[in-house]
Amino acid sequence: MLLNLIAFPPPELRRLAALGLFGLSVALCWALVTPGMGPSEDMGLDKLAHTGAFGLLGAMAAIAWPGRLGAILAMAVLALLAGATELAQSLVPERNGGIADGLADVVGAALGITVVYLIRRRQVARIGSYQNM
Repeated sequence: MLLNLIAFPPPELRRLAALGLFGLSVALCWALVTPGMGPSEDMGLDKLAHTGAFGLLGAMAAIAWPGRLGAILAMAVLALLAGATELAQSLVPERNGGIADGLADVVGAALGITVVYLIRRRQVARIGSYQNM
């Protein structure tokens, strides 16, 4: 049932995913530019946190905007968000923006979008075509 909801999201779920995408993006931007927020780079979790957060954003974007054009739009928007947050971090005391963090963000977004795409592809093969795409 859950895989069907991800593969064939009804309009209400797509709207909820878009709202969640917006809310999580705002919260993430706030956390990324606030000194002292997030895991320490010393703990080795920094890149994992970046990848996981943007992976969730990518998955929510893929649910909100299904289809190839949606995936391209999601990837472009999330790559711009990754670049903007890294640039903003470089301007905040006690924070530092970096190419490696931006790359972790983009990889995470791509992974999230890909997971939803693969679920959708599997369910389409099992059940049939997606009427709303």
